[in-house]
Amino acid sequence: MLQKTISAIRPETWEEINRALLSSARKAKLEDGAVVRLDSTVTSALMHEPSDSSLLWDAVRVMVRLLKQADALIGGAGLAWRDHSRAAKKRARKIQFTRGRPNRVQLYRELIAIAHATLAYVRQAEMRLAVAANPFVELWQARVRHYRPLIERVIQQSERRVLAGEPVPAGEKLVSLFEPHADIIVNTVTSST
Repeated sequence: MLQKTISAIRPETWEEINRALLSSARKAKLEDGAVVRLDSTVTSALMHEPSDSSLLWDAVRVMVRLLKQADALIGGAGLAWRDHSRAAKKRARKIQFTRGRPNRVQLYRELIAIAHATLAYVRQAEMRLAVAANPFVELWQARVRHYRPLIERVIQQSERRVLAGEPVPAGEKLVSLFEPHADIIVNTVTSST
């Protein structure tokens, strides 16, 4: 129950609550805000295991959904784009079951290329809908503004980690497009020997 309640409150709302509490504590001379003590609650996120291939597949699915919505908003004029979701799903599944780094890397190259191509379609749709003054278009544009940087981040971290072999620190990793605030908790065990 606590997790559900905490998750329902947006970060901006928490910020406002904290500012109001601090302001009240200053007025009552209980707290000056110079030292902060933080209690936190760690909750599990309802998401699948964050692999690069599953994140790329999620990215393609989200972009295809946005493109279908853009098509509906444009009407009969239509956009020039191809639905690569089946190809992306196929690559993501193959990556899960493929043995050997060289084979997986090639599949990742193909999946990343599909994600780049689909992102290019979304950018074209953005340009087409940039001049429209319609509340539904504005809502679509807000969704794109939310998802595009996350998708670009997923593509970049996959290129860094898989193609370049570069380790990406846990603090820099995006583990979910749908729960972008989720973090990886690294469990470190120290032994005293």
